[in-house]
Amino acid sequence: MAMKRQTIWLFTMLSLAVVLSVYYLTGEQASFKQSALQEVEELENIQEEPTEEVFSPTENDMFQSIRLQRQDTRGRLHDEFVSVIGEPETDSEAQVEALDKMEALQELSQKELTLETLLISKGYEDALVMTNDSQVNVYVKTDMLSKEQVAEINQLTFDHLGISSIRVGYHQ
Repeated sequence: MAMKRQTIWLFTMLSLAVVLSVYYLTGEQASFKQSALQEVEELENIQEEPTEEVFSPTENDMFQSIRLQRQDTRGRLHDEFVSVIGEPETDSEAQVEALDKMEALQELSQKELTLETLLISKGYEDALVMTNDSQVNVYVKTDMLSKEQVAEINQLTFDHLGISSIRVGYHQ
C-alpha cells in the first residue's frame, strides 16, 4: 500500500513539474529549440542498464532504489518532451514526434508496472522490469529460480511487452 501511495505521489509531482514547465516555456520568449531537441536525442540514447554496483547485496532495498532511478530518468525524458511540445517556435512535426515518444514512454512504464505487479502476485517477494530498446531485463527476489519459473517469466514478459529478447535474473 505504501508503494502505491509513493507512486501516486511521484506521478502527482511529475505532473506538477510538467505543468510548471509548460507555463514557464510558454511565457519565455527566447528560442532554444535546437538545444532542447539535442538534449532529447541525448537522453533517448541513454540506456537504463543496471550496473553491478546497483545489485550489490549490501543494499537493503535495491529494487526500490533502481525503480526511483528509473522514474527519475523517465521524468527527465518526459520534461524534455514537454519542453519540445511547449516551445512555440518548434515545428509541428517535432511536436507530434515528441508527443508520440512521451505517450510511448508512459505506455511502457505502465506495462512494466503491470508486469511487476503480476510477478509479485505469482509469489515473488519483489520484481523489477527494465526495458531498453530491444531487450527486457526482469529481476525477481527469490532464493532460487527453476527452469519452469524462468520459462513462465519469459512468457509473461513476452505477452505483456511483446519483446522477445528477455533476460531473467534473481536476487536473494
